[in-house]
Amino acid sequence: MKKSIVLISCAVCLQAFGNDNFELTSPSGSIRAAVKCDSTLTWSVETNGIEILTESPVSMTLVDGRKWGHDAKVKKAHKESISRTIDSPLTYTSEMEDNYNGLLLEMKGDWNIEFRAYDDAVAYRFISPGNKPFQ
Repeated sequence: MKKSIVLISCAVCLQAFGNDNFELTSPSGSIRAAVKCDSTLTWSVETNGIEILTESPVSMTLVDGRKWGHDAKVKKAHKESISRTIDSPLTYTSEMEDNYNGLLLEMKGDWNIEFRAYDDAVAYRFISPGNKPFQ
């Protein structure tokens, strides 16, 4: 009996980690980004229920041949909601509001990617957790 329970538990764990789908919405809920990590990292975006970016691959090839986004596997996922005022030397006012919901994916292969959903935009950026320079 115990062997059956262990096998079922392992199957559920493999299914949960083998299909990494994430959803990120803007603070107002008008923008939704869907991020999928099968073997290729992809994302899609809709605003007010209208798809504005179909499922598209996200990747970056470094000079040394490493490819971030190919054979992507998520180690950890972190969500956050940010609402703050930041200094802004490039606008008419000295400060601006910085409000977004974020998703940080720590990936196997020593790289991360962050997605952000604002009320009027979406963005992503690759992050190298190491201190080594790269191109």
